[in-house]
Amino acid sequence: MHVLLLRPEDKALEQEIVRGGLDNVELGTLKGNQGDQNYDLPLNVDLNRYQAVAIYCERFHAIFGVARLEKF
Repeated sequence: MHVLLLRPEDKALEQEIVRGGLDNVELGTLKGNQGDQNYDLPLNVDLNRYQAVAIYCERFHAIFGVARLEKF
């Protein structure tokens, strides 16, 4: 399981099984399934481009959840 930054308008997110073509930035493996978690952002990531975060299962090419990032 991986944590990814994604473009929320990416058409690949509309598929049940994602096989390539996903424009993403890898933040690391999922640290757990409960509680708060923090992930470091790469210095060169453009948060104007990647405005969603997802939990992605590499083994099954499946997205388990997507959340939009909001400015505050």
